[in-house]
Amino acid sequence: MKNDPKVDAFFQMIADFNRIDKGREMQENLKGERYLMLYLKNHGGTASPSEICSSLGVTNARIAAITKSLEQKGYIVRIPDKVDRRRIAISMTEAGAERVERRGKELHAWIKGVFEELGEKDTDDLLRIMKRFIEIIDK
Repeated sequence: MKNDPKVDAFFQMIADFNRIDKGREMQENLKGERYLMLYLKNHGGTASPSEICSSLGVTNARIAAITKSLEQKGYIVRIPDKVDRRRIAISMTEAGAERVERRGKELHAWIKGVFEELGEKDTDDLLRIMKRFIEIIDK
Protein backbone atom coordinates (compact mmCIF):
# COMPACT_ATOMS: atom_id res chain seq x y z
CA MET A 1 0.00 0.00 0.00
CA LYS A 2 1.36 3.37 -1.02
CA ASN A 3 1.39 6.25 1.48
CA ASP A 4 -0.79 9.26 0.78
CA PRO A 5 1.51 12.25 0.10
CA LYS A 6 -0.86 14.61 1.91
CA VAL A 7 -0.78 12.45 5.03
CA ASP A 8 3.01 12.30 4.80
CA ALA A 9 3.16 16.10 4.41
CA PHE A 10 0.88 16.54 7.44
CA PHE A 11 3.10 14.37 9.64
CA GLN A 12 6.19 16.18 8.36
CA MET A 13 4.62 19.51 9.35
CA ILE A 14 3.90 18.15 12.83
CA ALA A 15 7.53 17.01 13.10
CA ASP A 16 8.74 20.41 11.86
CA PHE A 17 6.52 22.17 14.40
CA ASN A 18 7.94 20.02 17.21
CA ARG A 19 11.49 20.79 16.05
CA ILE A 20 11.01 24.57 16.22
CA ASP A 21 11.75 26.12 19.62
CA LYS A 22 8.52 28.14 19.74
CA GLY A 23 6.52 25.05 18.73
CA ARG A 24 8.00 23.09 21.61
CA GLU A 25 7.38 26.04 23.92
CA MET A 26 3.71 26.14 22.92
CA GLN A 27 3.39 22.41 23.56
CA GLU A 28 4.96 22.83 27.01
CA ASN A 29 2.04 25.09 27.90
CA LEU A 30 -0.27 22.14 27.32
CA LYS A 31 1.41 19.79 29.79
CA GLY A 32 3.45 19.58 32.94
CA GLU A 33 4.30 22.53 35.15
CA ARG A 34 3.02 25.23 32.83
CA TYR A 35 -0.31 23.49 32.32
CA LEU A 36 -0.75 23.04 36.06
CA MET A 37 -0.05 26.74 36.57
CA LEU A 38 -2.54 27.69 33.84
CA TYR A 39 -5.08 25.32 35.38
CA LEU A 40 -4.69 27.02 38.77
CA LYS A 41 -4.95 30.47 37.19
CA ASN A 42 -8.18 29.53 35.43
CA HIS A 43 -9.67 27.92 38.57
CA GLY A 44 -9.27 30.68 41.12
CA GLY A 45 -5.66 29.91 42.04
CA THR A 46 -6.39 26.80 44.11
CA ALA A 47 -7.33 23.19 43.30
CA SER A 48 -7.05 19.71 44.73
CA PRO A 49 -4.53 17.24 43.32
CA SER A 50 -7.39 14.98 42.18
CA GLU A 51 -8.97 17.83 40.18
CA ILE A 52 -5.62 18.51 38.53
CA CYS A 53 -5.04 14.80 37.83
CA SER A 54 -8.40 14.58 36.16
CA SER A 55 -7.80 17.67 34.03
CA LEU A 56 -4.26 16.73 33.00
CA GLY A 57 -5.09 13.07 32.58
CA VAL A 58 -2.04 11.98 34.58
CA THR A 59 -1.35 9.96 37.72
CA ASN A 60 -1.15 11.21 41.29
CA ALA A 61 2.56 10.41 41.23
CA ARG A 62 3.10 12.73 38.25
CA ILE A 63 1.17 15.53 39.95
CA ALA A 64 3.19 15.00 43.11
CA ALA A 65 6.43 15.40 41.12
CA ILE A 66 5.16 18.52 39.32
CA THR A 67 3.90 20.14 42.52
CA LYS A 68 7.17 19.36 44.32
CA SER A 69 9.12 21.11 41.57
CA LEU A 70 6.77 24.11 41.51
CA GLU A 71 6.85 24.36 45.30
CA GLN A 72 10.67 24.41 45.26
CA LYS A 73 10.52 27.26 42.72
CA GLY A 74 8.13 29.19 44.97
CA TYR A 75 5.25 29.13 42.46
CA ILE A 76 2.80 27.09 44.55
CA VAL A 77 2.15 26.09 48.15
CA ARG A 78 0.41 23.03 49.53
CA ILE A 79 -2.30 23.87 52.04
CA PRO A 80 -3.53 21.12 54.39
CA ASP A 81 -7.28 20.80 54.83
CA LYS A 82 -8.36 22.11 58.26
CA VAL A 83 -10.73 19.19 58.83
CA ASP A 84 -8.82 16.30 57.22
CA ARG A 85 -5.07 16.95 57.35
CA ARG A 86 -4.44 14.11 54.88
CA ARG A 87 -6.10 16.21 52.16
CA ILE A 88 -4.34 19.18 50.63
CA ALA A 89 -5.11 22.01 48.26
CA ILE A 90 -2.57 23.35 45.82
CA SER A 91 -2.51 27.12 45.68
CA MET A 92 -0.59 29.47 43.41
CA THR A 93 1.70 32.02 45.07
CA GLU A 94 2.03 35.62 44.00
CA ALA A 95 5.33 34.71 42.28
CA GLY A 96 3.52 31.92 40.43
CA ALA A 97 0.73 34.23 39.32
CA GLU A 98 3.26 36.79 38.10
CA ARG A 99 5.13 34.09 36.16
CA VAL A 100 1.93 32.84 34.48
CA GLU A 101 0.91 36.40 33.60
CA ARG A 102 4.33 37.28 32.15
CA ARG A 103 4.59 34.08 30.07
CA GLY A 104 1.01 34.51 28.87
CA LYS A 105 1.74 38.03 27.64
CA GLU A 106 4.91 36.89 25.88
CA LEU A 107 3.15 34.03 24.08
CA HIS A 108 0.16 36.20 23.19
CA ALA A 109 2.42 38.85 21.66
CA TRP A 110 4.36 36.22 19.73
CA ILE A 111 1.23 34.57 18.28
CA LYS A 112 -0.22 37.98 17.45
CA GLY A 113 2.95 38.73 15.49
CA VAL A 114 2.65 35.44 13.61
CA PHE A 115 -0.99 36.19 12.78
CA GLU A 116 -0.06 39.69 11.58
CA GLU A 117 2.56 38.17 9.27
CA LEU A 118 0.04 35.59 8.02
CA GLY A 119 -2.53 38.25 7.31
CA GLU A 120 -6.19 38.37 8.23
CA LYS A 121 -7.48 35.99 5.55
CA ASP A 122 -4.88 33.28 6.16
CA THR A 123 -5.30 33.61 9.93
CA ASP A 124 -9.08 33.25 9.63
CA ASP A 125 -8.62 30.24 7.32
CA LEU A 126 -6.10 28.64 9.70
CA LEU A 127 -8.40 29.05 12.70
CA ARG A 128 -11.43 27.79 10.78
CA ILE A 129 -9.57 24.71 9.51
CA MET A 130 -8.03 23.95 12.91
CA LYS A 131 -11.46 24.17 14.54
CA ARG A 132 -12.92 21.80 11.94
CA PHE A 133 -9.95 19.42 12.25
CA ILE A 134 -10.44 19.24 16.02
CA GLU A 135 -14.18 18.64 15.62
CA ILE A 136 -13.48 15.73 13.24
CA ILE A 137 -10.77 14.04 15.34
CA ASP A 138 -12.84 14.49 18.51
CA LYS A 139 -15.73 12.38 17.18
